[in-house]
Amino acid sequence: MTNAQAAVVQPSALLSEEYVFNSAVDTINNDRMINPVNGGDSLATALTAVHEFGGVYDGSFVTTDPGSFPSDFFDSLPDGDTDVDLVFDITGGGDTSLGSVILWNYENSGGSNISAGNHARTIELRFNSEADGSESFDGPATTVTLLPVWDGDEDDTNDLQGVNSAQAFSLGTPVTARYAMLSITDNYLGFQGITGGGDRVGLAEVRFASETVVPEPSTLSLLALAAATMVAGVARSSRTAA
Repeated sequence: MTNAQAAVVQPSALLSEEYVFNSAVDTINNDRMINPVNGGDSLATALTAVHEFGGVYDGSFVTTDPGSFPSDFFDSLPDGDTDVDLVFDITGGGDTSLGSVILWNYENSGGSNISAGNHARTIELRFNSEADGSESFDGPATTVTLLPVWDGDEDDTNDLQGVNSAQAFSLGTPVTARYAMLSITDNYLGFQGITGGGDRVGLAEVRFASETVVPEPSTLSLLALAAATMVAGVARSSRTAA
């Protein structure tokens, strides 16, 4: 169940990004959203919104490919870096209470369901108040696991079946914040029959909501499956690159 009256909070500005091929400005501006999601909309409206999905990348944030194809983006980062950080000004001024994050995954399939390695898999979120500023995010992280829009196996429960729909996650304890740092820590290369892509990572749209989204039982099952996959998975260094 969800709180249909929870107000959507649309980030007001992108403050910083890294490894940019197509800018993360496209994560806050409704570019290629089939159903736009604006600040003040209800959470219920946001959860029914869909982002375009196909063989294009504009309308999403997507990184460069420092190792070139074929390679694993995260294995190719310089100087021991392990993630991609995007920093948002959520309100444009003052703090607000946030209970949920709503995300839409990367829109580019790479041409087939086995080439969706560039889809974001795990994301860490950290928040600062206006007083804390936007330079350093030292607080605890909320980690979420996204589904790919489609994948290369026959399990219908571990992808979105080709529709780039909203994926909503509770932040646990509501936070009061002006700024958010979103860190992408993994993509889908080597998971769920996906062998292509993976030399980049991307994400389509980012929104927050003032209230907490409560997962449906089916969503809880997916989260349990994701947790089991993480436990059973091998370390990135032992995964076979495409």
